[in-house]
Amino acid sequence: ADGVVSNFQSNLLWPARPAFNLDQNAVLLTSAAVDGKASGTVGADALQAVAGYSGNEWKLTLLDASRKSFSVSGVSMQNGTVSFSYSGAQTGTDEYISAVVVDNGAVTYYGHVLQLDGTANGANGTASLSLPADVTLSANTKLYVFNEQYNGDQKTDYASDFVDITSIVIADGGKVELRTNE
Repeated sequence: ADGVVSNFQSNLLWPARPAFNLDQNAVLLTSAAVDGKASGTVGADALQAVAGYSGNEWKLTLLDASRKSFSVSGVSMQNGTVSFSYSGAQTGTDEYISAVVVDNGAVTYYGHVLQLDGTANGANGTASLSLPADVTLSANTKLYVFNEQYNGDQKTDYASDFVDITSIVIADGGKVELRTNE
């Protein structure tokens, strides 16, 4: 019995360290572990400015391969409001259509556009969001929408690939063209 106790005590001196392999290509977003992905009220005015962060606790939003069927179509923009149809989204308590504005490679705005509870809002539907007054879509400023499982502070979130709807080109006569990142 003494050998078991001494082996147990010696193991306490050399604690195990957890290890894992993370595919860096699967990381869609990093954010502060607490309040890093703050959203306005779910809906058209959901996009909120992302605050600066100098801490050292982060959470990840990872690409979920089971969400490949998410797609966006019928995009239009009028007076700063972007409307679109979506299909193939996952639904549930923590499921959303979310959006980010990326300016020169940095996420500047984030928000939950629509909660997909499976009753009022399902796997297919329509959504709209208002661009903040200081956002103008361009080659350097992009708008992405995605289907996201948002799990709260200090928990990993899972999402579809981002759908780039920046390439809304308002041509002569108000014609709208959508190009995806595929």
